[in-house]
Amino acid sequence: SGIGFALARQAIARGAHVWVCSRSASELHPALEDLRAAAVSPEQRIGALALDVSDRAAVDAARDEVLAGLGGLDVLINNAGIATVGRPEEATPEDYERMMAVNYFGTVWVTRAFLPTLRAQRSGAVCCVASTLGVIGLYGYTAYAASKFAVVGYAECLRQDELGHGVSVHLAIPADVDTPLLRSNLAKKPPETKALAEHGSLLTAEAVATEVWAGIDRGRFRIAVGANNRLVMWLDRVAPGLVRAYIDRTLRGYWASHVGGA
Repeated sequence: SGIGFALARQAIARGAHVWVCSRSASELHPALEDLRAAAVSPEQRIGALALDVSDRAAVDAARDEVLAGLGGLDVLINNAGIATVGRPEEATPEDYERMMAVNYFGTVWVTRAFLPTLRAQRSGAVCCVASTLGVIGLYGYTAYAASKFAVVGYAECLRQDELGHGVSVHLAIPADVDTPLLRSNLAKKPPETKALAEHGSLLTAEAVATEVWAGIDRGRFRIAVGANNRLVMWLDRVAPGLVRAYIDRTLRGYWASHVGGA
């Protein structure tokens, strides 16, 4: 769903063979029907697999099935992810563990499973989908942001690791995107998080997918999606103190007007 589904649809529109996975088998059938309907050639191979990417053994077991279904591999996209939002004291130990298991280790296990294929052919691309919250922390996202920071660090190192193997590595960094995941978290957002979100913009999954594919085509490593997001990323590089000051001022302004100061 969301960004992953949009990426898959656009790949199919380009004539690619595509295999998608999801933890929910019930969601795969309608998604697969939609993807097959978008095919531009009867020769395209389009399939799906129920898979929990946090399960390393299951990922390893699925590798041969996916490669056989596709007939090879040129681009691997690590997009699977879950999110939780709330004040730090509200996050359970299980929340922290699950965020890391799916968002970070899921990226690692899938990459490790398929990387030997790309290395052997000395071509192909790996794209890890992170988040602006993997670069700049934000109130309410302690558990989620930590997992996405880990993805950013992993991709940074992987890019260097693969320089001598002919495999390109890409890091997609979208901000808020109108997806089922975002909508499911709206009611859980602390008011402070909502106040900060008022200063951002909301992208569609299709717009994100378009920019991600363009970034991969151009060989770009960091693909900051959206004009506002690119500005924020640039400011965080050149003046991180300014970005933090802006966030802090917004939070303090909220507290002053709603809880009598902080």
